Amino acid sequence: MSGLDRDAAAAFLDATLGNEKGFAALAFGREGYFNERARYAHKEWTEASYAWPTKRGRLLDDVARELVSGKRVDVYVSPYVRATKRRSKGDAVSRRLLHADRDGLEPLDLWEGLLAMLPGAFVVDSGSPGHVHIYLPVTRDLDLAAHELLCRGLAAKLGRTDSKFSDNDLLRLPGTVNFKHDPPRPVRWLRKPGPGAQPTVAYLESVLDVDLAAAPPPSPNGRGPATAAAPVVEVDDEERLPSRVREALKVVTGDRSEDTFRVVAACYSAGLTLADTRGVIILRDDLRGRLAGRHDDDVLTCWLRAIDSRQVVYTDLSDLVGSPQPPVAAKEETTPLPARDPAIAHGLVGEVVAALDPYTEADRIGVLVSLLAGLGVIIGPSPHIRIGATRHPLLTSPLLFGPTSTGRKGDATNTAKALLQAAALDCAEIVVTGLSSGEGLIERIRDPDDDDDDERRKKPGGWNGTADKRLWVIEPEFSSVMARAKRDGNTLAGVLRQAWDGDRLSVLNKTMVRASASHVAVLGHITPREFRLRLAEGDLAGGTYNRFLPVYVERSKRLPLPDGMPSAEATRLADRLRQAIAAARKLTAVSLGEDAARLWSDELYDEFSGVDDDEAAWVEFTRRAAPYCLRIAALYAVLDGRRRVTSPDLTAAAALVRYSVGSARYVLARARRDPRLDRIKRALDEGNRDGLTKTEIHGLFSRNLPGAVLEELLAQVLSDPHYEMVQIATGGRPVTRYRRTTDGNGGTA
Repeated sequence: MSGLDRDAAAAFLDATLGNEKGFAALAFGREGYFNERARYAHKEWTEASYAWPTKRGRLLDDVARELVSGKRVDVYVSPYVRATKRRSKGDAVSRRLLHADRDGLEPLDLWEGLLAMLPGAFVVDSGSPGHVHIYLPVTRDLDLAAHELLCRGLAAKLGRTDSKFSDNDLLRLPGTVNFKHDPPRPVRWLRKPGPGAQPTVAYLESVLDVDLAAAPPPSPNGRGPATAAAPVVEVDDEERLPSRVREALKVVTGDRSEDTFRVVAACYSAGLTLADTRGVIILRDDLRGRLAGRHDDDVLTCWLRAIDSRQVVYTDLSDLVGSPQPPVAAKEETTPLPARDPAIAHGLVGEVVAALDPYTEADRIGVLVSLLAGLGVIIGPSPHIRIGATRHPLLTSPLLFGPTSTGRKGDATNTAKALLQAAALDCAEIVVTGLSSGEGLIERIRDPDDDDDDERRKKPGGWNGTADKRLWVIEPEFSSVMARAKRDGNTLAGVLRQAWDGDRLSVLNKTMVRASASHVAVLGHITPREFRLRLAEGDLAGGTYNRFLPVYVERSKRLPLPDGMPSAEATRLADRLRQAIAAARKLTAVSLGEDAARLWSDELYDEFSGVDDDEAAWVEFTRRAAPYCLRIAALYAVLDGRRRVTSPDLTAAAALVRYSVGSARYVLARARRDPRLDRIKRALDEGNRDGLTKTEIHGLFSRNLPGAVLEELLAQVLSDPHYEMVQIATGGRPVTRYRRTTDGNGGTA
């Protein structure tokens, strides 16, 4: 499969480049891999140009040589003859071809009707399942703006709004191999150019619902159209930008498209407005220059990609820079995901999580809190921190929230548990599941039998109690635990509240089960929707669930066939944890060092005590933010063999608790709301004032929503007076768009 199908490659080059004189642009991507953002990248990337058509044979020879080099080489080609050796937007000799790519197309025989309307069209299977490239020759040369509009129209007909549109795009060459998948797959023809006249531009305008009269005039550089007018807020002080935005601006990869998206996503995550983001983009000369040659609003395109890929995170909106108006109500209605502060990955646990990360799809934060929960139990009750007269064990009980299919909650816990079982031989003995009642929990750690105990407990083979009060309860189906706890007479909630403090556990009923001490942590997995459905107002007010540390998790990357961590590395990490556990067990009372005490008194105490003032439902979930912060900081310290909490320990713990508060807000502020509706409203809130078409809204869901469901969601959007549907005159068929109004009475934006 690794050799070149020369006939297939030659046929494609002849169909796209023809006999036009200029340069053919190729690219060779060697040793592909999936990076930390689960995007396909290459360890080596080389671009080459060949005089066309005179060097046609040499081009094919070079491709054939690359494919038998022994390396995994992906081959890409520009389907347009270039005017220069440098591949850049707008330098195509001519544009007599349209192209678009599409994921998830049905088999060819199911969309023959569409191709029948596009005489001369040809189709290539890119090698990725369900992904094809469509090419359509046209009768005359197109300027850059008309070309891009027609390419967009072709993509829209195929049901995709984020297709490739540029005359400098690189696409896979038929006859080569796609190494993105294992096993590699051939890039092959699905439909070759057929006989028949090429469609006229006027015909395509009608078929593709495109009005070229609406195309903008050429830009002053003569190569492309002028950038569409859009509101821009100039940034007068770059140092006032949020740190994540400043860091994104510093990253220069040479791929201006990728750099633009990185900066836009950082701005969106930091809570900046779209107008602010445009101002940030033009701070970099290379990104400003890239936008100057575009007629589309590429910042908005990246903005919508950020929304669709869930890049948004919770932030303090006081960080907004130069906003033209205060945050609107919709910002509050659509609670964003919580922020991820790198400070969370602190000390030994942070190092372990970083080492595990390449081998799992689990969220780093999910792995980290699973490790903290398990380590707090394994170390035992000796190290503790006092808050006033209350002795706090270094226990955490995380509740991992995440979608069923993409949360990777189980992966996070299993990754942590496997390493902890290698580090502590007794770990397996203290891990249980199946919480059912308070009596059942107490029974597992009840005191050993004595002469006064009930005789029924002394039967041969029976459980006779234990002096080891450590217990790590892992509940992968926490919704079932919630259901059991609601049953009349069930004592589980009350016993869990006792266990959070490390107290003596007992239930005053006829069996009189008791445990003179406890060292119990619970780790639960549940989806946000299940939690909201199971939760009643009294559950929060009763204080059971504010003993948990809510943590929202998602899949961190795409690893279809993840390799396990090498045994030598796993052994090294287990040894380090084993040593840290042994040292921590020798410690007793832990206290704040001078710098940590100052940080707590001056800043953090008020921050984590102040959440109690809010009456929102999610706040009930965070009433123990302050003690959790101190517990986690103390755990970071003892894992480093110290009995004094330092400022970095406390800073890391505070970052994790903030993330937990954001998770609670995200989960509970969305009660009784459809997250798909949230996504549509967020896109309309953050987009430009012209709004979005139905096709663009469908694109937010990768066009995977049934039409009836989309119609129902749009009807719900329009039932909110903050949104409206308008008809925009185009000179031809009017375009229907959905947008946010400026007031709550249906006024036009």
